[in-house]
Amino acid sequence: FDRENFMSNFDYYGELQEIAITFGKTLRGIGNSLTDEEVLKRLSIASLDPKFVDRIFYEYEKDGHIEELYSMLMYMGMIKNASYAVFGYADSKFIASSSYAKNEFNKIAVPLRDVRRPYHM
Repeated sequence: FDRENFMSNFDYYGELQEIAITFGKTLRGIGNSLTDEEVLKRLSIASLDPKFVDRIFYEYEKDGHIEELYSMLMYMGMIKNASYAVFGYADSKFIASSSYAKNEFNKIAVPLRDVRRPYHM
């Protein structure tokens, strides 16, 4: 993140691991995980559901945090673009803004950690 270190055990896209964990913790049924590894496992399993994206939007809308979801998606997109920019596949401006995007993302996502059971839709 613009010369800032990050934690990862991913082979590829390691800079996205912390973001994925933090985002996963905002989701009902995942945020109550005890370890980061458990968050990633539950998030991976949940993402296989064809209604995964619909469930995220439903949850955020029902909980009154849809604007926060849109902001987090924007910052995650900036971080993804920075990842691609390192290899020349996106505008290099995203590299310089990746640290800012990560910090802003965390300001939104960390307080939204949700340890409740998931909605059933």
